[in-house]
Amino acid sequence: MTNKQQDMINLLNEMYWNEKYSNPIDYFSQFINELKKYEIAEILVYQDKFPFQYVLSFLLSTPLLWLKKSVMDWVVIMSALNPQNPSE
Repeated sequence: MTNKQQDMINLLNEMYWNEKYSNPIDYFSQFINELKKYEIAEILVYQDKFPFQYVLSFLLSTPLLWLKKSVMDWVVIMSALNPQNPSE
């Protein structure tokens, strides 16, 4: 694991443990600039460790991270979330 990946994990854990569901948009928006340093695919793969409601709030509150992704970007993201054997 690289230092950058560890920094991302630390940030995502900090965000999760400090979020109180008061206003997710306001809460998550304060982290946008920091989150933009990381690949959205890696962020979403790590989000698998958190409850569904939190992940949904995160996604709906951070469209700046994923709104302008291309089709190929989404193929990479979905592949990272659900890796399969290419021969299947």
